[in-house]
Amino acid sequence: MLHEYLKKIADTTAQGDAREESYYSHLSSFFQSFAESIDRKKIQITTLPKKTEAGNPDFRIWDGQQQIVGYIEAKKPGENLDVIENSEQLKRYRGVFPNLILTDFYEFRLYRNGQLIDKTFIGRQFIAKKLKTVGNKGRKPNISKEVIEKLEKAFGAVLAASPATTLSRGRTITPENILHYCYAVLYSNTYREKYAEFLKIDFPRIPFTSDYKLFLQLAELGEQLTELHLLKHKSLNRPVVKYKGKGDDRIGKLKYDLEKQILFINAPLSTGEGSGVRPNYFEGITPEVWNYHIGGYQVMEKYLKDRKGRLMNDPGHYCKMATALAQTIEIQKNIDSLFPKVEAAVII
Repeated sequence: MLHEYLKKIADTTAQGDAREESYYSHLSSFFQSFAESIDRKKIQITTLPKKTEAGNPDFRIWDGQQQIVGYIEAKKPGENLDVIENSEQLKRYRGVFPNLILTDFYEFRLYRNGQLIDKTFIGRQFIAKKLKTVGNKGRKPNISKEVIEKLEKAFGAVLAASPATTLSRGRTITPENILHYCYAVLYSNTYREKYAEFLKIDFPRIPFTSDYKLFLQLAELGEQLTELHLLKHKSLNRPVVKYKGKGDDRIGKLKYDLEKQILFINAPLSTGEGSGVRPNYFEGITPEVWNYHIGGYQVMEKYLKDRKGRLMNDPGHYCKMATALAQTIEIQKNIDSLFPKVEAAVII
């Protein structure tokens, strides 16, 4: 999705005669695709909507139920958004629109009630040009020649350019196989515990097995993990966690009920003022998922704490996160059961 969007922006720029409006359809399609990917299929985007009391923003976002979510003001790639941010136009927009995005099609700045609360880059112009000129045919795996040669020799295989070429050859490995194998190894709890001290001071060393079937087993598990962590795995369409409650959906005080495996996102007070407030909660979050840490952060807790005070607009995304972590834990158990065999016959 992102690669396709950036390539379209680069293609339009390369024509040499593009105006700001030339990029509108790409941005509209990108937002529509993103909305569908997070199960917000009713979202509607109006390009060049009717004039508002603040002026003429370029896009209006609807929730699909006749409610305006926010507005987008776009500028041609290369425009200085710092200057635009302080322009009279943006001051008017920020003063009137509760939710506003300012973008040059590469950088996105989000304003809420007039205040800048977040900004991100999804690419830069020179990167987009690279995507355009390189393409799929020009891709080269960023893998050491030594690693490739040793794997090919140990497996009696050849490195295929892509998974598709394995259909017409015998025993093969692909760059994706190697990536997914590494990802699986790095998610082995046994590996992390055994080499904890080394991982603190140096880059991780990946032990490659000489067993071709074992290599493919781990590569498959690694591929499952990557799809889960990108929230693209088909199983996530049937999340094990449910969002319930009749509160106002605003994220506030968090409370995890270990016995019931329920996470309240706006926990009511047990006594006194506020005790009658009806909360919203996620049901089916196991202690293992709730306590799961990545990079020192408790994932499920940090996601909500970073959004305290905001509305839980996309509970489905959080349900998918919890389901992905639940499956990650099970896959890690499978990886740990295989890891001793890896170290029994290491070639690198």
